[in-house]
Amino acid sequence: MPLGRRKTSSISLTAIFALALTIFTSLAFASNDPSSNQDTQDKDSNELICHTDNPDECYPKIFVPTDEFQTIQKDQEIPQGLHVRLNVTSGLLEAKMNVEGEVPEELKGLSPEEQAVLVVEPEQPEEPQVPGGAPAYEPVGAVKKPEHEAGYFYDVLSMIKDPATRDTTYDDALEWLEDLSHDMYYGLKLAEDTQAVKELLCLMSDDAQPVEEGVVPRDQRAATIVAAALSNNPPALQKVAQQWSDLKGMTCLDTRKPLSEGFSGRRFIPQGDAVQDPSSPGRVKAKVSVVNNMMKNDNLRKEFVDGDMMKYLLEVLVPTASSWTSAQRKVGQLALDNFLDEDMGAVLGQWPADKVQMDKVCKEGSMEDGCWDYRVNEIAQNHKGDDSHWSGDLARRLADARKTQAGKEPARDEKAEL
Repeated sequence: MPLGRRKTSSISLTAIFALALTIFTSLAFASNDPSSNQDTQDKDSNELICHTDNPDECYPKIFVPTDEFQTIQKDQEIPQGLHVRLNVTSGLLEAKMNVEGEVPEELKGLSPEEQAVLVVEPEQPEEPQVPGGAPAYEPVGAVKKPEHEAGYFYDVLSMIKDPATRDTTYDDALEWLEDLSHDMYYGLKLAEDTQAVKELLCLMSDDAQPVEEGVVPRDQRAATIVAAALSNNPPALQKVAQQWSDLKGMTCLDTRKPLSEGFSGRRFIPQGDAVQDPSSPGRVKAKVSVVNNMMKNDNLRKEFVDGDMMKYLLEVLVPTASSWTSAQRKVGQLALDNFLDEDMGAVLGQWPADKVQMDKVCKEGSMEDGCWDYRVNEIAQNHKGDDSHWSGDLARRLADARKTQAGKEPARDEKAEL
């Protein structure tokens, strides 16, 4: 399978998905006075809009339709009587000559004003009759296969599973897979391939991956792929959770260690001088996204909490450099979404479990659960007046969780803090 370099891959893939995923909203604008439309076109027929000195980039002030859909520029005027649709993938309007037979039945006989506000309700299917003894309803539902499946997806997976091909072509394969993994269908197909998931998690947890300036590190790319595949994709998450007991016992080729060891928080949260590495915040953010998505599964969430994952994640809140802001927000969202904010699906009472630790102990570098309050409050103090900042909400919810946990305001050893 020939794979081009990065720019070629991205452009080709964008074209594929623009064609495969575009959803059209068709509007037929019927004109009661066609002559007025013609007068307008005649008046400005020779007027062009040019944003650069290149004449090839100029276009007519008034959109000139053909029998094929064309993109309407934002500053073009649209004549009446065209067939207009919205490409929700690109966010652009497209139009062509209106063909009477293509006008939806629901729009016929309506004025242009009525057409513009018409909402067509889909027909509701009859409630199916469930036969006795049928299996219980699965709320996840089935993931629909695309009309035209991208066959190269499986070629890319084969490359990912072959670490012997760790060259520039391998990087291209990772990039292609990253784009595809955002799609629910391909995210599920990826999750169903245990070997592919294992290779990606091993790559993600290998903190010795080389870093080249201007190139996304492989461990970050691998984490982004897994996070995208699991994000808002319950069937994919369910597959990974079902395979987890097997996955974590597999040995990673590069590190020669079990995946469970490489996947511990201590492995992918940078230590010492690595915190100063400019690539560290982006790499950590991507890996935290994986943990956040995996924690949506009850069993995985419990295993991560029992394995001190929250203590390792607390280390992300320590750096004060602005480059860590995004990664720290991701950690804050993880705590809110999984443990403290019921509106986001959190199950209260699972975390935090430890008592609030004394400030003195936290200042000295403790990363126990009891120091979450101290670290979050530190960040919140630096964002006073910003009610939308995640740290304020997290600090309040942490305090409420502590009160519920202890049944009263948590006590502190004030003398020890002095």
